[in-house]
Amino acid sequence: MGSEAWLAAGGSTALPWWLDPWVAAALAALGAALALGQGIRALAALARHEEAPARRGVLASVSMSLAAAFAAVLLAGPGSARLAEPGLPAWTLAVAAAAFLGSVFPRAAGLPLLTLLSLGAVALALLVLPLHPASGPTALASALPVSVRGDGVRLSFETPGPNAVPVVGAIDLPPGAFGLSIELVRFEGPLAAFLGPARWRLRSIVGADGVELHRFPSHVTLFDAPFLRAALATGSARLPFLTAARVASPLAEPRALDRRAWSLDGSGALSDSRAP
Repeated sequence: MGSEAWLAAGGSTALPWWLDPWVAAALAALGAALALGQGIRALAALARHEEAPARRGVLASVSMSLAAAFAAVLLAGPGSARLAEPGLPAWTLAVAAAAFLGSVFPRAAGLPLLTLLSLGAVALALLVLPLHPASGPTALASALPVSVRGDGVRLSFETPGPNAVPVVGAIDLPPGAFGLSIELVRFEGPLAAFLGPARWRLRSIVGADGVELHRFPSHVTLFDAPFLRAALATGSARLPFLTAARVASPLAEPRALDRRAWSLDGSGALSDSRAP
């Protein structure tokens, strides 16, 4: 299921992040690996006839309590039905391995791993948060052709803005059929727990053969990252825990004062309907 649960169900079934099985598995693995690592360091100190610092015992006890608590959430919580999701065992083992290395070798492995993860999380948040969230069928935009002439079309275009306040602007297009193109990213696993199942941004109004008739301005986001931009130009991009794609609606001829509305439907497709 993962990020596609809302597509199949037609709505969001997301759990609070602390009940999500991917988060619970990671925290349980983190606690168990930290406790094991501290235990190994204490045994190594005893083998050298040194006294192990008391803080290691405290850290091991706290870590085991964390592991036990989130293991219970994982196995008996509301997310237990998702334990068979692909990739969950590998994710758990990866977290456990990284935590164990960081616990046994705090300077050589722990600090570099923590720094790398922190920088990655901040960068991802800065690139994703400007995008619009989608957790099921989602209204994207609407357009009212206020003038349809032989030499062109003028649209009154409306789309969601900050704090759900609509943003309305005028757009001039050449004559002919047009549609809407968006960029959509679907999250899975741990990313879906924190960022939601999907996010999107308007890309352009397109005409025949996918020619962009109007390009919407945007802040720099995940879609502008070099590792995604090239792939999106030719289709979709698949990375661990996310899939990004450009999605376009069918083309339709404009009719004066006949409003069109675009939405993201339950299958993840971009639909075009005539608004009432």
